[in-house]
Amino acid sequence: MTDNWIERKARVERASREGARKVWLDAVAALKDCHASFAQHYPDPVSIEIEQQNGHRLLITVFHKKTLPGTRGTLEKVGFIDVTFDANAPRIVVTHNEKVSRFPISSDEKDAFLTHKNEPLESDAFTKLVLENVLFPRQQHSD
Repeated sequence: MTDNWIERKARVERASREGARKVWLDAVAALKDCHASFAQHYPDPVSIEIEQQNGHRLLITVFHKKTLPGTRGTLEKVGFIDVTFDANAPRIVVTHNEKVSRFPISSDEKDAFLTHKNEPLESDAFTKLVLENVLFPRQQHSD
């Protein structure tokens, strides 16, 4: 059979279908890695917890540490980030403070990958988009 546009289209769809779950798992692993790095390098005043609620959802809880004179301090929940894998679309949906961001999962003939603004997006760049404003709310950000 000749390699034609239908064959190529079928390969792209197969790569997307088979690779979307791997893209999700890579994103989850990258978020967890960032969580560990943040906890190691920036223990105060912001803290986060990541809870994998099922195979397609992460809940990230954000805490700010409040310290009153003469106390050790307490953690106050200040927000949640909901990260969900929508296998049917396929895409990753991030909700924070009622703001919803969608990151489609696209593919070429070989691999599936996250996209943002119609451009491929590496897992590390995805975690920066999801976490930077929450973890470093008062700082100017690059990009």
